[in-house]
Parts: sequence; structure tokens; C-alpha cells
Amino acid sequence: VAEISKALLDSFGIDFTQLVGFVEMGRVGPEFDLGDLHEDMKFTYGVGLRASAQGLIVRADLGASEEGMYVQMFVAQPF
Repeated sequence: VAEISKALLDSFGIDFTQLVGFVEMGRVGPEFDLGDLHEDMKFTYGVGLRASAQGLIVRADLGASEEGMYVQMFVAQPF
């Protein structure tokens, strides 16, 4: 199975793939207040797929929170 997977990835020019889990926590407020900084925190969790294909880095992330589910995709790196 590993040899078949490797041959399939090579046929598409994919050098590597990564599966990444993530959790983010934060808060947005109208002004900075140290006393309110850690109250009413919001959480986002998700999974991402990274690949190097034909010399480009390709990313796709799926994140979920109480506000909904979102997909974000990137091709290449900004720097």
C-alpha cells in the first residue's frame, strides 16, 4: 500500500504531504483592557492539509467554531 501511495503522489509531482490539527483561542474587543483580556474567550478547532506540489506549497484548512465552519486555502507562500 505504501508503494502504491508513493507512486500516486509522485505521478502528481507531490513531494510531501502533512496532516495538521490545530486549536486557536482568542478574543476581539473594542479596546485593550488587561482586566477583560482573558474573559469570554472564543475557540476555533480544525484540521489542515499541506502539500508541496510542483515546487509550490498548497494548504487547505477547515476550521469550526460556534460561529460556523470555514475553509481557507493558500497556494504558495507570501514570503
